[in-house]
Amino acid sequence: MIETKRLKEKLAGKIRFPEDISTKRTLIGAVVRSPIDHGEIRNIKIPEIPEDICLITASDIPGANKISVPGGSMPLLARKEVTYRGEAVLLAAGPDRETLDLFLEKIEIDYDPLPEWKYSEEKEETAGPARRIIKGDPVEALEQSAFKVESAFSTPLQRHLATPLLSVHVKTEGQKFTISSSTQWPTNVIQNCSAVTGVSRANFSIKLNPLGTPLDSKIWMPSLVAAQAALLAQKSRKPVSLSYSAEETLLCSPMRIPVRFHCEAGLDESGKLQALLMDFQIDTGSHAMLTSEILDRICIGTAGVYQCRNIKVTGLAYRSNKPPLGAFSGMGLSQAFFAVESLTDMLIARFIEQQKKDIERLIAEAVAAGDDNKLKSARTRTTTDPAIWRSRNFLIKGNTYLSGGKLMKSPPLDTVLEKLVSSSDFTRKHAAFSNALSKREKNGGSSFARKGIGLATAYMGSNFLRRERGLFSATVIGRLDKEGRLNLTTSSVPDNYALLKLWRQSAADILGIEESMVDISSDEENQIPLAGPATLSRNITVTTRLVSQACEQIKKRRFRDPLPLVVKKTYQNSSSRKWDTEKFAGHPFQELSWGGCVVEIEIDEMTFSPVVRKVWYSIDCGIILNRDSALAEVESETMQALGWCFNEDPERIRYWKLPGIDSLPEIHIDFTESSSRTANALGGIVLNTFPAAFRNALSQAAQSQFTSLPVRPEDIFTALEDR
Repeated sequence: MIETKRLKEKLAGKIRFPEDISTKRTLIGAVVRSPIDHGEIRNIKIPEIPEDICLITASDIPGANKISVPGGSMPLLARKEVTYRGEAVLLAAGPDRETLDLFLEKIEIDYDPLPEWKYSEEKEETAGPARRIIKGDPVEALEQSAFKVESAFSTPLQRHLATPLLSVHVKTEGQKFTISSSTQWPTNVIQNCSAVTGVSRANFSIKLNPLGTPLDSKIWMPSLVAAQAALLAQKSRKPVSLSYSAEETLLCSPMRIPVRFHCEAGLDESGKLQALLMDFQIDTGSHAMLTSEILDRICIGTAGVYQCRNIKVTGLAYRSNKPPLGAFSGMGLSQAFFAVESLTDMLIARFIEQQKKDIERLIAEAVAAGDDNKLKSARTRTTTDPAIWRSRNFLIKGNTYLSGGKLMKSPPLDTVLEKLVSSSDFTRKHAAFSNALSKREKNGGSSFARKGIGLATAYMGSNFLRRERGLFSATVIGRLDKEGRLNLTTSSVPDNYALLKLWRQSAADILGIEESMVDISSDEENQIPLAGPATLSRNITVTTRLVSQACEQIKKRRFRDPLPLVVKKTYQNSSSRKWDTEKFAGHPFQELSWGGCVVEIEIDEMTFSPVVRKVWYSIDCGIILNRDSALAEVESETMQALGWCFNEDPERIRYWKLPGIDSLPEIHIDFTESSSRTANALGGIVLNTFPAAFRNALSQAAQSQFTSLPVRPEDIFTALEDR
């Protein structure tokens, strides 16, 4: 919700974006890009450069020719080899777009094509990070299992067409740089601009422009654009405005990493999960940016929320000639839970099928023996539904993570599931839909609609696994002046104005001052050395806590120490929950949120499209600080999830239609009251649960197992034709 004053400014055009900042001296920047997927730069022919044009090649860069994030880097400009279509080769700036384009048309670049990078275990150039974790004896346990399931799942590339265009403005005054940018990660922007220009980090300041809805797809991309503009501003000694076109943004922006899973699981005769084997490969694109983080989060997520003493997870990242690929919400957890919850549903279906056969056998034996007591006993036996199976296999206190860390208390999964099943009437509907489809099959008619209902459960971890300061740190500086006005400077980038209002209210309540006496500002003066990006619910889980801690300390010192008072609070790893990234051991997440989703669908038998009728969520994410914002977050993520499931198809980009508000189904949200005293991650729970619940519902309705997203109408038609 945008505050009234801010909304008026926006409607009046007073909020300025980087592309709006312009003076007569401002140069317009442009990037010359590779037209091929992979090749060697043989020769660059540059005509005489006019005085009003600035040109930069890789050899002209005074500092490092790379953009870095913890655990990864990529070239700013290609020097000898281009590794994806659209990779930057030259930078240029001119007085206007027409003059600049006329000059750039005269530049000739010759390329020698090179073979495409394709995944192979033997090829070193395609090999990336890898993980292999074994718990117990999964191979032997699978062999001894009474019920087994094996399947492959895949989640392809995903991109968001609705994200803001990439744009930046850089102004120089001597050795001082002022960057105007829309970014989730201001300190990374400054860090990379400093590295490529060779100018001290202290000489950079950043003005944050409206962020829009980042969707975590461009965490580090603003750093690349800002560094390119900073180089042009440094060389020309003039302000530079660099904006990527819609085509450039679509071509070069990171897409969601595609993942291929091969999964096996086994149950004992009572239905207890005995073994889980998950092998997966991810395509990282041409360069590994945050790939290790994504790889590890997928590894952890593939174990699901279930007790299992025998698990094997093998993950491998490989390179390809695509732009460096990215994370999107959840940083890999959403793909992992799609696979494990889909596999779980298949396993439950296999178990229920066997239970039905056992009941039929017992009835037949009782009838043959003429034993009425045995017949009555056989007919009163029931099968397990997906909700009951989950409840019997959920993690409890004392169980260990895949990484070996022990759960100190039982997760609230039973409470989450109970409320979810009750509100959605899941058990009755699941049985009713199955019976209706069974009668339809026997009668050979279509009097019963093809309906399905699916369930999925998951968790969400709010912090990064990697503990480098550049990812993990967050800081709030509080300053109470002599007039009693409080200024809070934060390294976080708020993604909505309701959050800013929440921080002001919290500070005002603690100090007993009016909310109007609290100002919140971003770290434009570069006071905070390193801080992580605004993602994984860090604003609500970390910054909110730091605001409270800073204000509490100011409150204690307020009448003992002279004003102004300055307090600095930085997020630190909890000593009770140690995590070793290299050994993949310990407690991976500081705090967890738990949730479940039920999706009810019907197949339109004229178009073979799945129609989502209703969606139910039950979520335990600690204290809900602002209920309206929380509800809006869930609805927004549901729209994203709908797009991922059946609208956003990268193979059919010409026919791609993003889901509109009219596509939003009826949604029921139940925030479970939690014993947690903190606000935990909400963002990501929907994307960790909805896709698998959707797949499970659709698989029931079509009586066929779907194994990838998105699901196209032709996929449903083929599945029904094959029956």
